[in-house]
Amino acid sequence: MATKQSHQLRFRLLVPIALSAALGVSGCSGGDDDVAVEEPADPQEVVTIGGSMPSPGLISDVDPTQVSGAEVDVATNVTERMTTTPPDAQLHWVPTTADSVADDITSGELDLALGQFSGDEVSDEIAWVGPYATVEAAVLVHQPLPEDTEEPADVLVPDSLESLEDFADASVCVVTGSIAAGTELPVDDSTVEPTVSECEIGMRSGRYDAVAADDLQLAGLLTEPAMAGRYELLLWSDLADDEEEPDVDEGLLESAQYWMAANATYCADAAAALKAAVDEGSVEEAFASLEQVEGWEPQQPVAPGDITAEHCDSEA
Repeated sequence: MATKQSHQLRFRLLVPIALSAALGVSGCSGGDDDVAVEEPADPQEVVTIGGSMPSPGLISDVDPTQVSGAEVDVATNVTERMTTTPPDAQLHWVPTTADSVADDITSGELDLALGQFSGDEVSDEIAWVGPYATVEAAVLVHQPLPEDTEEPADVLVPDSLESLEDFADASVCVVTGSIAAGTELPVDDSTVEPTVSECEIGMRSGRYDAVAADDLQLAGLLTEPAMAGRYELLLWSDLADDEEEPDVDEGLLESAQYWMAANATYCADAAAALKAAVDEGSVEEAFASLEQVEGWEPQQPVAPGDITAEHCDSEA
C-alpha cells in the first residue's frame, strides 16, 4: 500500500464509464468504455477498493463518486466496522478483474477488492475473506410473447428458450469467472465476455440468444426496469429437473460463493468486520433489492459461522 507506513487503508472502487446513455441502462457498458478514476485529495484518509464493473445492481454507475449496488453496500458495511480504517476515510473505487486483482493487492494499489470473485478464484497468492454470498448457475433468456399477442410481421422477435432442448442450437454468451465459464454448456455455440453488461448488449443486438452467468449477476441486471420487461432468469438446475434424463454438466448444478480479496495486513480485521455485518443482517439487507426479480429466489444468506479468515495467512 502507498500508505503502508501509516497503517491506514485507502479505498478505491472500480467503475467503468461509458455505458452509453443511449442504452438507457445504468451500469451497462461495452468493452471499449473508458474508466474514470478520481484521485482522492488526501491519500491518508482514503481506502482503495477494487471492483468488477460494470455489474448492474451489484457495482454500477458512470461516476466513481456515485457507485451503487449490493456489493458496494457490502464493502461499505465492512469498512465501516474495520478498526484499522480512519473514522472519516473516503471510499475510493477503481476497476479490477480476477486476472489482475492479485497484482493490484500485492502492489498496494488496492486494499480490498470484490466483484463476484468465486471460490475457484481464491488463490494463495493473496489473502481472502468470506464468503459473503452464495450463487447458482443461471441463464438469461428473452421473455416469450404473451399467448394472445400476434407476432409483428415487420419485426424479428427472438425465440424464447424454455428447455434444455431449446438450447441445443443456441448461441450463448458466458460471463468470465461465472460458474458456467468452467463448464461445458449444452449449447451449439458459446462466447466468453468479461461482463454481464457486454453479454446483454450482444444479446440485445441479436448476436446471442442467451447469457450464462451466476444468478446474482443476472438478478442485478434485471433490477433495471428496461431489462426486467425484456428478459427472464432461469436456473440450469430447474431446466435439468424438467428433463427425465438431463444431459447437463454437473458443474451447472452446483453452487459457488463470492469472496473478498484483502491486503494481508488488514485481512483479519476485514474478516471480523464481515462476520459482524453478516451477524447484524447488513449483508442480507444489501442484497434485498434483488429479491424484486420476478420468479427468482436468492440462495440462503451466509451465516456468521461461514465467514473464515483461514486464507489470511497468504502472502500479499
